[in-house]
This record gives sequence, C-alpha cells and structure tokens, in this order.
Amino acid sequence: MSTMTTPQTTDAPPSTGAPFPWAQTRELLRQLTVREIAETVKGSALGVLWLVLNPLLMMALYVVVFGVLFGGSFDRVDDESPLAFAAGVYIGLSTVGLVNETLAKSTATLTRNANLVKRVVFPLALLPTVQVLGSGFKFAVNAVLWLTFSALVGGMFGIHILLLPVILLPLFALTLGLALFVSALSVYFRDIQQVISVFTQIIFWSSGVFFSSVRVMEHPPLWSILKWNPFFLTIENIRAVTLWGLPPDFAQLAYLYALSAVALALGAFVFSRLKAGFADFL
Repeated sequence: MSTMTTPQTTDAPPSTGAPFPWAQTRELLRQLTVREIAETVKGSALGVLWLVLNPLLMMALYVVVFGVLFGGSFDRVDDESPLAFAAGVYIGLSTVGLVNETLAKSTATLTRNANLVKRVVFPLALLPTVQVLGSGFKFAVNAVLWLTFSALVGGMFGIHILLLPVILLPLFALTLGLALFVSALSVYFRDIQQVISVFTQIIFWSSGVFFSSVRVMEHPPLWSILKWNPFFLTIENIRAVTLWGLPPDFAQLAYLYALSAVALALGAFVFSRLKAGFADFL
C-alpha cells in the first residue's frame, strides 16, 4: 500500500478572519478520512481486505460462542434462534465499538496533529470529525455483515428496516458531539485518557450488548437508569427493525434526536471556546 501523504494545505488563505473555503474544507475532510482509514490497515499484508476479513472472523466467533455454546436469547420474540441472538450481540458490539473507538482516539487526535493545529488557518473541527468518519467506515462494513447475516438466519426484514438510517443519525451526531468535547478537553487535561478509559467500559457494559430491555425491566431500579442510556436505546431500536421486524420506539427516537442535538451543540461550543489556546498547550 502506498504511503499516505499529509493533506495539502499550503494554499490555505492568510489569517484574515475569513471562513475556511468550503471547497478546501471538503477536500481536506476527504484526504484526512482516507488517511485515517488507511492507517488502520497500515503494515497489514492483506491491506484493505483485512477490514472485511476481521469482522467476518469476529462474526464467526460470535456465532460459535453466543449462538451455539451459550444459546442465549433477548426474549423479545417467540422462538428466537441462537443465531439471531449472535447477530444481536454483533449489532451491539459494532455499535458500541463505533462510540468507544471514536472517544479513545479523540483523546489524542489534536496532539497527534499538532502541526495542523499550529497552522495559521485550519478548520480544527475536522480532526475529531475524521475520527467519527473513520470509525463510521468500520461500522458500515460491520453493518453490511450483520444485515446479511440477519437475513440469512431468518431476520424478519420488513418496511421498518427503511428506518435504520433514521435510528443511526442521532448516534453519529451524539458521537461527534462527544468527540469534539473530549478532543478539546484533552489538550488541557492530559489525564482525560484515563477518564475516557473508564467511561468506555461503562458504555460497553450498560448498553445492552448481551441483554435486552425485557431483561432490564425485571429490575425496576436498574431500568430507571438504563432507559436514559442513548446507546442502549439505539441498539434496542436497531435490533427491533433488523432482527424482529418491529417498528422503532418513536418516543425513544425523539429523545435520541433531542439529546444528540444538545450534545452536538455543546461539543461544538466547548471546542470553539477552547481552540484559541490549543497551539499554546501543544
């Protein structure tokens, strides 16, 4: 694989206070995203093919462990097959993986690109955005695989599957808001990496990767907390339209859209307020 070059930004306009040209911003976003994806397979003999082989191997592992050996169930529909349970676990893991990978990388995205941060003119918000897009690409590969697998094991695809993008949109908006917030704070507080490490573990175990809301509702105190977890609700609604042929919970979707809008606005606000000092701390 050819080595990716640093995005060409030498023709950036002088520091006049004018907005960064949209055409250049779009091209920079494309270049940086391609570089981010390429770095995930850098040094691999299989190159880009590994982006497909790795989730395929993981999916096979989930089928054997969770579908065959554990024989688990989400108890959402009658006669749920073990393979459908394995597909549901795969959906949960790939969704949580999108969020946790983005947050982990966001703690270092500005420090790793200090040369870009110190430029006179550069749209700094592109850097955490690239982290979301890079992780989103992996999520898309996984989504193709679990959609295909769900169909093969008897997933009840219906009209509701068309609402899958509607369910995913607030997930990406929320993730971007968190990425902006975390990347900005990480410049000033380097210990935030340890905080995010704990936070991602909380996300993993509280997002229903291995269980559904049916099980949680049996424990009202626990449900009173987890019902506000946006990642838990997102995974539940993805499974509903993908595995069980059920409509999403529109009240939950309204909550997810409202929360993601607030998170994105807050993340953008914090990033904008703190970016003036980035170059000094780096």
